[in-house]
Amino acid sequence: YDSLQTIRLTYDSLRIKTLEFKTELDYQINSSYEIQSGISFQNINYEQNANDFWTYIGNRKNTNPVQKDTITSTGVYGNEKPIDVGSYKFTAYLENIFSITNSLTFNLGGRLDYFDINKDLTICPRVNAAYKFDNGTCLLYTSDAADERSSVDLGGRRIIKKKNKKKK
Repeated sequence: YDSLQTIRLTYDSLRIKTLEFKTELDYQINSSYEIQSGISFQNINYEQNANDFWTYIGNRKNTNPVQKDTITSTGVYGNEKPIDVGSYKFTAYLENIFSITNSLTFNLGGRLDYFDINKDLTICPRVNAAYKFDNGTCLLYTSDAADERSSVDLGGRRIIKKKNKKKK
């Protein structure tokens, strides 16, 4: 060939399939005490499809007309093997809700998360206290560090949260 042109098209996709089983149980012991619990199991599969599509075009200039030969081939991208990994995630929680009065509520509970792919186990205890004023405003103390905002709007009611300040 007098000249050779190479065209490479790489196709790479990652598909994540998730199947989840989940159940919750809420049990009202009496008018001032409630237990909420739940478990969840997720089966997660990660599949990668990586292919190269090669096109080679060879030109022969010394012929009349110019001849072109085209060869197409398919191969795996690079030397890496495609991803085909399965894992699971397990979650469970338990909350005890104590309504001391119509205005004052305490919540004591915890959550457990386990993610198999990186062997991560997280246990999060939770303590909350809420006081609802007559005008609908609710003062909330929480030990939950997941939400760092100073206030939350729930259905038109403004909830102001007060957290412990960390000692240095």
